[in-house]
This record gives sequence, C-alpha cells and structure tokens, in this order.
Amino acid sequence: PLAITNSNQNLREGNLRHTTSSGAWIGNYSTLGFTSGKWYAEVKVIAVDNISFGIIQSGGDTVENINNTNSGYIGKYADGWGWWGNGNAAQILNNNSNTDYGTAESVNDIYMIAVDVDGGKIWVGKNGTFFNAPGTSNAGDPAAGNNPGVSGITFTEFVHFASGLEAAENGASTVSWNFGNAAYSISSGNSDGNGYGNFEYAVPSGYYSLNTKNLAEFG
Repeated sequence: PLAITNSNQNLREGNLRHTTSSGAWIGNYSTLGFTSGKWYAEVKVIAVDNISFGIIQSGGDTVENINNTNSGYIGKYADGWGWWGNGNAAQILNNNSNTDYGTAESVNDIYMIAVDVDGGKIWVGKNGTFFNAPGTSNAGDPAAGNNPGVSGITFTEFVHFASGLEAAENGASTVSWNFGNAAYSISSGNSDGNGYGNFEYAVPSGYYSLNTKNLAEFG
C-alpha cells in the first residue's frame, strides 16, 4: 500500500480488504489512478460501523491527511467525493458538506460506484440498483449519463478510488474492494465491455474495471 501510515488500520487480501479499529476516521486509496474515461468498482461491507468510500484526487488535502485522526473520511475535503453510511443514515459528501443519498449499509451489502471522469459525474448504488439522484425519484443510470449522485466535477489530477472507516461502537469497520478480482466469493460473475473483471453486478455499458490494460486504452 502507498498510504498506510496509521497503525489503527490494516490492509490485507491483496490490499483489497480495508479494516480500522480506530474510533476516529482513517482512510486509504487505490494504487492505480486514472485521468480520463469511465470506471466501475464494487465495495462489500464486511463489518458495519461508520464507513465511507468514493474517489479522491491525488496531490491534494485528502491524500495529505487521509491517515490523520478524524481526517480520513472520503469527502471531508474539496478534492474528495464520498458516500457515507453509519447503518442508519446515508449521504454523499464533498468538502465536508453532505446531502442525503441512497440507503444505509448492512453486513454483506455490495455497493457499486461508477465514475465518469470526462463528464464529471459519480453514481453509487447497492445490491444491483443505482440510487435515485439526491432529493428525487429519478433512478441513477450511469450508462445513459442520467441522474448522478454528483455532477459538475472538474477533475485536474489523477483520480483514485478510496475508503475511510471509523470504528465508533462495534470494535471494527471493514470493507472489501473489487476492482475486477474480488477477495470474496462472487455468486454471479460479470465482466466489463473489454471482457475484464469478475463483478457481482452488471458493469454499466461504457464503464471499465481498473486494470493496466484498460488504463492504457481509456485512462
């Protein structure tokens, strides 16, 4: 891992399984980043407390502070956009400003995240269905570019998937990322349009798993 400096968090299973035992938010981010294109990943909830996941830009406040106590949740700074849940509430955050978005997590939920770098949009969903656009009944549709969770973003640096966790009450928070080769069992099996990846849910048309071959073509 590139950014793990806090002893209260742990990465294992190919650095895909992210755990914290800290009562303060601590985060980390993907090794691979991208500057263009459309990208898809899934996040499985292993242990529920307070979790956040989303995307960050390199070289900014989030990377600088992601391992610092209570600075590691995704969306605290202007260069991060994160979905946040605590088992009850669910929100999307940017620059420490939040909007209700989607539904909260339980153990074994699998969240989907789709990022359109060129269009400046992000969608999040759960267990096969993308969430409605915030404050509406309009279903998110990454393939068509409609009803995102966040829009109007201008990306200026490398973009990385990221997660930030807090163990506030239950002793630990854990998520497991799937960028195309999950560390957990997949019951269905879906690949992207290039034939790469093994995902639980269908990859939206035009979106790709995060690997070096896809980055060479799209990222």
